[in-house]
Amino acid sequence: MKNLTALFILLLLLTACFGEESPPEVIPPLVKATVPDSGADTLSALLAAEIPQRDLAALAKRLKGVDVSAELPPKLNRVGDVETFWYLQDGTTNVQVSADLVYQSDLINMWVEEGVNYRQKAFDKS
Repeated sequence: MKNLTALFILLLLLTACFGEESPPEVIPPLVKATVPDSGADTLSALLAAEIPQRDLAALAKRLKGVDVSAELPPKLNRVGDVETFWYLQDGTTNVQVSADLVYQSDLINMWVEEGVNYRQKAFDKS
């Protein structure tokens, strides 16, 4: 039994000595990037930015180069208007709802589904 154990250990040592060599590990160089001290540059850029009014035709022309002004006459909604919307429920079912325009500014229209309780003051503050 001792001879068998010694032979096994000898075989292990020989296979370890003559095994395949693995390629040297390649370590990528350390990238040192500077991180800004504060968001002052971002804040100044945001404060200086000119935010355009909500105009779908102007957006299509500016972002896609498509002139749709003749195709899409502007729709001017007013607070109190009711529109029909579709949405996908649970990823499987299309649902149609009616919604009231409850708040409007130059940048956004906020619609609330008919029958849903909401606080008008919260919309006015936003």
